[in-house]
Amino acid sequence: DGNSPEAWHMVWEEILCLYNMGWSIQSHGWSHTALQLLKLEEKEYEISKSTSDIYQHSGVCPRYYAYPFGGYDEDVKNIIIKEGYLGAVTVNKGIENIQTVDLYRIKRIGVKSKYSARLLKKKLASR
Repeated sequence: DGNSPEAWHMVWEEILCLYNMGWSIQSHGWSHTALQLLKLEEKEYEISKSTSDIYQHSGVCPRYYAYPFGGYDEDVKNIIIKEGYLGAVTVNKGIENIQTVDLYRIKRIGVKSKYSARLLKKKLASR
């Protein structure tokens, strides 16, 4: 049924379809667990399992990570770096200064489906 959490998840066929249309494939964790609450070995598993699954199913090495629930700590950040990720996004709102940003703590802005390109451009310019 469409109300179960499993119904909200994409299958690899859908992910690859989007990839073939130009979308990028990045990582958000293997089981969407709050990483900062886990033991070190569990953090490593969650991150490396996600990375290897994406590669195994798509041939793509993800390069950016979105922390589940925005949660991370120094261990998580160090694992992300060790896994070869170039950066990671938090759930903290804002626009970064390209010269001072910590690439493993990138803020982001919410973009709603109702936003036109003009409205998005206006919102970005006002920051």
